[in-house]
Amino acid sequence: MKKMVEKTDKKINSKLRKLNSFIEKDIYKLTSVLIIVLLIILVINLGVISIGNFSLNKKAEEIKEFNKPVKIQLSIIGCNGCFDVSKVVDSVKKQNVDITEEKSLSIYDEETKGLISKYEIKNLPVVLIFGEIDTEKINFNNFKRIEDALVLEEVNAPYLELFTNEIKGEVKIIEFVDSSCEKCISLSSIPQSLAEAGVFLSDWKKVEYNSEEGQQLVNKFGVGQIPALLISEDIDYYPISQSLAQLGLENKQGFYAMHTTIPPYRDLASNKITGLVELIMLKDETCSSCYDINVNKQILDGFGISIYSEKTYDINSNEGKSLISKYNVKKVPIIIVSSEAKYYESFVNAWKQVGSVENDGWYVMRKPEVIGEIRDI
Repeated sequence: MKKMVEKTDKKINSKLRKLNSFIEKDIYKLTSVLIIVLLIILVINLGVISIGNFSLNKKAEEIKEFNKPVKIQLSIIGCNGCFDVSKVVDSVKKQNVDITEEKSLSIYDEETKGLISKYEIKNLPVVLIFGEIDTEKINFNNFKRIEDALVLEEVNAPYLELFTNEIKGEVKIIEFVDSSCEKCISLSSIPQSLAEAGVFLSDWKKVEYNSEEGQQLVNKFGVGQIPALLISEDIDYYPISQSLAQLGLENKQGFYAMHTTIPPYRDLASNKITGLVELIMLKDETCSSCYDINVNKQILDGFGISIYSEKTYDINSNEGKSLISKYNVKKVPIIIVSSEAKYYESFVNAWKQVGSVENDGWYVMRKPEVIGEIRDI
């Protein structure tokens, strides 16, 4: 057994000596190969880094070039009393531009005539952009390319139409009023709303309907109700005119006539105020549990009804007994409203649920219980 172990050790030692001998002989070759491999890896890494740096530098240059302001020149041709294009100019300046030159020209400048002719300009004011306009960096909205320039395509009214040499969009308003009718609705909010919507009001005057001037205008334009408005046809140059067209207004001699449809108003055919309502409130003063009849007034206010006369009667008064007999009243408290209430459409529609319309045109409440506690007579 001992001899077999010794024999095995000799074999192992022999193989180790051969391995050491191989390593000692080829260590230089192994080292050289390892160094070459490392050098190849280093060269590859340097190449990758170089390519990466080149790509990054190229991208940075592209970004830098893209962010570079676009060099342009502006020419602005204005006109007195026309739409202010300063907001258009400001919107251009807020973009990534470098304005190397800005000119403000009038229609009388010699240069203006050449620009109008070359770029077929039909209306003033106008804005022209020259320079680096062939770019995708900026989108100049509402500008049209004509030869070497961008020309503002459309401007809001008022503007100067060069063909006729007339200002378009100067709106004139005549407001007919009736100072004797304190409860008549005012139409002044309409011109105010037009102005807030960007409509240029060159003239807005108020005329008493029964004055000499008022009568002439009423007859000329066929005005039938007061208050009323005359709005010049220059309103057609504004988008809001589409809303007015839906009202079915007819153009008469250059003006649109508009009158109120909400009472009270003066009907010129009868020369009377339409929509002034009389209110009678009938109650039982001994009924402490009955609802407050004044609630009815608040409801009428909600319908926009204009009350010019108001009376309250107890059922035991002579007037109260007369009303009970005349309209066959069975319940209180109730209200009775004069025939002028017929001009309030929303009221008429709602009244069908709570009352009747008598032969004399008056509105008599029949179902007061829908409001609160009542008493049967």
